[in-house]
Amino acid sequence: MGKGKVRSFSDYFWLSQGMLKFCGVLPMPERGLFVNYFLIMLSISSLVFLFFPGFYIIAFHGSEINAAAKVDIIAGEALEIWVTTIKALVLLPCRQTMLSVSRRATRLLVDIEDEKEQQLAEPYARRGYYLLYGFGGTVFFALLSIVIKPFGQQVQYGANGTILASKDLPYSIGIVHENQQLFNAWWIGQCFAGIIAIIAIIGIDTTLAIFVLHACGHFRILRSRFQAVAESKAKYSSSRRMSVSGRDDRRRLIDLIDKHQEIIHFCDEIEYVFRAVVLIQMILSISAICGFGFNLLAQEEKLLYGFHLLGACIQLLIFCWPPDNLIDESSQVGFEAYNLRWYDWIEDDKSLVTFLITRSQKPMLITAGRFTSISLETFSAVLSSAFSFFSILRKTL
Repeated sequence: MGKGKVRSFSDYFWLSQGMLKFCGVLPMPERGLFVNYFLIMLSISSLVFLFFPGFYIIAFHGSEINAAAKVDIIAGEALEIWVTTIKALVLLPCRQTMLSVSRRATRLLVDIEDEKEQQLAEPYARRGYYLLYGFGGTVFFALLSIVIKPFGQQVQYGANGTILASKDLPYSIGIVHENQQLFNAWWIGQCFAGIIAIIAIIGIDTTLAIFVLHACGHFRILRSRFQAVAESKAKYSSSRRMSVSGRDDRRRLIDLIDKHQEIIHFCDEIEYVFRAVVLIQMILSISAICGFGFNLLAQEEKLLYGFHLLGACIQLLIFCWPPDNLIDESSQVGFEAYNLRWYDWIEDDKSLVTFLITRSQKPMLITAGRFTSISLETFSAVLSSAFSFFSILRKTL
């Protein structure tokens, strides 16, 4: 990949950016308010189309359907769509801040100085790009498995010609479809609404990972620049009188502190925008693992619900793995600064390094609503809690 490629943040963010704009989470200043609000209403309308009929059936004909069917309507395959809509609504007030985060990411990439730094940043940028395609493919195949479910079912008729059991729609609404044409119309509508929903799912869930992985790459570049300063400083004595080259090194050290502060502001904006989304995802992950685990035990479609259970775990990992990288990379900056021979420098330079070391002792964190930080340790804790509940549920059944 050439140098010009890595300097453009849009080369890695264009697909997620397009998805966020399509679901209304990211504004499109060039298209006007009408298009922005239309896209927001399109996403909300898709949710209403998928769920309102089911809630109507539960409210007015709840006695005619069993408890398992009610659970399937409220928290079946469409649970993720419910939660993603909530995520989108939570992100709407932060739309301008998200634009600021995108612009800051672009400025940070433009600041890359040479081919060596490009090679340090590129792996993290690529990981975000590949994660987008990998997760997008997983969600697409999950939707496909839901959409083709009716093709493996047959309508069952009684002796007098009445329908005993109809085909299931991709997203259950609790209606027995006696008319095949009406069933086909509902099926097409739900497929269209499902496509709109997965665009929001992929766009929102991968944007956090892309932003955080880019921040990791810039922390890695910062570490290499400190190493370069250490090599340059080693050429000069610890005398208080600095040569012209020594003053240039001090100017570079100040620039590195400014760079460090810029990356910190970038991470702070990411955390501000996504902390509520991450909290919602943590709640969803526990609920989804328990819910799909229950369906796996109670219903016959073992493969389908096993696939959904795996997908819930993968989605949780996507939220936890990039912040874990961020904790490591942001902490290493302080170690690199401490490893400099700052004790041989003049007092002004020592104070600069001391300031940076002190600031780096607090690693950059992505939190779930400020309740807890997100990392691979959190991923393990959530899985442990969910499967503990699942085990209790299994013994009960």
